[in-house]
Amino acid sequence: MMQVKLFELFDTKEAFDKLLLIFEEETIIKFSNKIIGITYNYTDNSYIDVLKKVKDLNLRQVINTSTIFINIINYCVSNSLFINGINFVYPVQEDSIGYLEDYLQKINSAEGLEKQGNKLKLFKEIDWIISDECIDLRSISFEFEKEMYTKVEFFNNGVILIGNSSVIEEVRNLVRYIYL
Repeated sequence: MMQVKLFELFDTKEAFDKLLLIFEEETIIKFSNKIIGITYNYTDNSYIDVLKKVKDLNLRQVINTSTIFINIINYCVSNSLFINGINFVYPVQEDSIGYLEDYLQKINSAEGLEKQGNKLKLFKEIDWIISDECIDLRSISFEFEKEMYTKVEFFNNGVILIGNSSVIEEVRNLVRYIYL
């Protein structure tokens, strides 16, 4: 399992060169010229350690808003990725959770126009929860199929959990899609 914290570089060349002085090269994932990820774990290089080490660099943490989560869902639907679930920061009413799960199940099993129609219904339900209930999204998990299914989860704090490094190119394509 890989744990990755996303950052946006402002002075891309200079900031990236400074990162290479702080972190080992294999711990830095370059998703694009502006978006990088730094891998961490809870023994050698913790999440807090990463944040402390980069605080004086010309970059900022990536924070995933509801718009980013909508982009992730669009990508998943367009690329026929299996969406495991959507989690919210605060508890959501039971009936809304039921609708979300129903739409996700329909998206995962449908194709073509039916899949797109269920995606739009899912978006309306998410919009209602976010707008009317003022509850933000916490995470979304989905699976890439490459030899075997690999779970990936995006969190609102800019963290990505990647079940297996074999799908890093697929995750790189997704990151480019949603942040550019």
